Formats: sequence, structure tokens, C-alpha cells
Amino acid sequence: MISWFIRVFHRRLGVFAAAGFPLWAGASPSLDLGLRIEAAADGIALRWNACSVVPEGGTPLYPAYRVEMGAGLSHWNGAGVAIPARAGGPPMDFEEVLPRSVSGGPGFFRVVSVMDFAGMDLSGADFSGADLSGADFSDADLSGAGLGGANLSGANLTRADLSGAELEDAVLDGTLLRDVTAVDADFRSSSLRSANLASADLRGADFAYANLSGADLEEAGADGAIFFRARLKGARLLRATFRAADLRKANLGDAKMSYAVLDGASMQEADADGAKARFASFAGANLSSGWLRGSDFESADFSDAVATGSDCSGANFSYAGFCGSDFTGANVYGANFFGAECPPVSGPTPCPIPCYGPVGSGNSAAGGSSISIRGGSGSLLFFGAF
Repeated sequence: MISWFIRVFHRRLGVFAAAGFPLWAGASPSLDLGLRIEAAADGIALRWNACSVVPEGGTPLYPAYRVEMGAGLSHWNGAGVAIPARAGGPPMDFEEVLPRSVSGGPGFFRVVSVMDFAGMDLSGADFSGADLSGADFSDADLSGAGLGGANLSGANLTRADLSGAELEDAVLDGTLLRDVTAVDADFRSSSLRSANLASADLRGADFAYANLSGADLEEAGADGAIFFRARLKGARLLRATFRAADLRKANLGDAKMSYAVLDGASMQEADADGAKARFASFAGANLSSGWLRGSDFESADFSDAVATGSDCSGANFSYAGFCGSDFTGANVYGANFFGAECPPVSGPTPCPIPCYGPVGSGNSAAGGSSISIRGGSGSLLFFGAF
């Protein structure tokens, strides 16, 4: 008599459910697949229950299933059975009969769950607390969805719509969010370490207390977004826009910000030590009491910016513009202002006195001194030993 063996594998959880044919059947308690295998008139019948990946109380979400077979346990081939993923509704019982023309001969069979939800309409669904790691949500509509506390690490959300979605305390480490639309989404206290948000639309989104260390936000649009106390250390913000964004007390240390636009941003007490922000624009931004030590702001625009009481020691401001800015009380010891300019305040009228540089050439005073350079309607105050 031919002895059959079937193994049901849930790839996301790495849990197996096994049954021998025809003597006994079993299932993993954690998945409760209810696996059964029985003899059929023309082959063998595989029966199992759909299992939602969302905790009880949320919107049921059922993965896709496919049946595979192999002569051993290392190489598998499709058996011609594929069941698509679905959302909502009660659990379903599946029965697939493999004819002897397919199942004949000694071999192994398995039912694999596939977390493929690409392109699905999941708007308004509640997936709070679900383990969706590694799932494919590319091009899916998750607008208004509840994903608070969900694990989406390593998932693919390319071009997904997360507008108004709730992702507080969610885990999105290493998640692919490129070109995602997340207008007014709630990412408070979420973890997005090394996530890819390049070209994402993040306008009005709330990232307060979120961890985006090493994340890629290149060319992302985050105008009006909230990053209060967010961690963006080492993040890529090249050519991203943060107009009127809230970056108070954010950690931007070592961030790559060249050509980024932060006009009108609130950056009080932000830590941007070691940031690379060449050609970035901080026009009208408030950087008061911030840390800009050793940062590179070559050719950056600080027109009408306020950086009172900030620590800019060792920073590079060469060829930067400061027209109308206020750096009163800022520590610029060792900073480089070579070629710094005061561009027009408004219209073609130039500032009456250009900014001087470099600091450290010619203007010396024992014990340190200060130089106040006024340009336009603001003032630039240098402290330190020259």
C-alpha cells in the first residue's frame, strides 16, 4: 500500500500542520487549520479551514492558498490548485481532490498560505495588532484602515493608499513604502527603521515619537507633517519637502538632507548634528535652541530663519544665504562662513552689507569677541575667538 504524507505550512508563522494518509490527521493548534486527508474515488481529498491572520475582533483577512507537491521535502511544484486571498466574511472550508493522475506514486504534498493582498480594496478595515510581516499590499487601498500595533516589517506597500490610516505603534522596519500615499495618516510611536518611503506623499501625516532611523525619504513630500521628537538619525531626506512641518526636538543627526526644502518648518531644539544639508532651504524656519554642530550647510538658504541660541559650532555655512535671519546668541565657534551672502530681502533690493567670512581671518580679540552683522531686517551674531 502506498503511504501518503501531507504537510501544511503557514509561511508567515513558520508553523507546520501534518497528517498521514489514510490512518490519521492532525493540525497545528495555533492555526487551527482543521486539516483532514481522506481517500477519494479517483485520488485523495485535502480538506482544511481558512484561517484569518487578524486577531479576533478585527476584520477577517484570509491569505491565498496553493497546493504543492514534491518527490521530497526540498523541491516543490504546483499541483494546479490556487485559492485567492480575501477579506471579510466567515471562515470557509476548502476541499481539493487531487486525482491519481496527479497524486499517483509516492510523494509529499503541502498547502502553503501566501500573504498576497496586492491591489485589494481594504479601505476602512481593522487589522489592529495583526502580524502582516512580509505581506504584499502593493497597490492596495488601505485608506482609513486600522493598523495600530500591527507588524508590517518587511512588507511591500509600494503605491498603496494609506490616507487617513491609523498605524500608531505599528512596526514597519524595513518595509517598502515607496510612492505610498499616506496623507493625514497616523504613524505616532511607530517604528520605521530602514523603511523605504522614497517619493511617498506624507502631507499632514503624524510621525510624533516615531523611529525613522536610517529610513529613506528621498523626494518624499511631507509638507505640514508632524515629526515631533521623531528619530530620523541617519535618514535620507534628499530633495524631500518639509514645508511648515513640525520637527521640534526631532533627531536629525547625520541625516542626508541636501536639496531638502524645510521652509517655515518648526525645528526648535532639534538635533541636526553632523547633518549633510548642502543647498537645502530653511527659509523662514525656526531653529532656535537647536544643535547644528559640525553640520554641512554649504549654499543653504537661511533667509528669514530664526536660530537664536542654537549651537552651530564647527558647522559649514560657506556660500549660505542669511538675509533677514536672526542668529542672536548662537554659538558659531569654529564655523565656516566663507562666501556667505545676504540675498535680497524682497524684490531686487540687495542687503546693504554682505555677510563676512571666513570666520577666523583677521578679526581677533583676546578672550573672544562677537561680531554683529546686520542685513535686511534681521541680524547675524557671531560669537567666539576670532
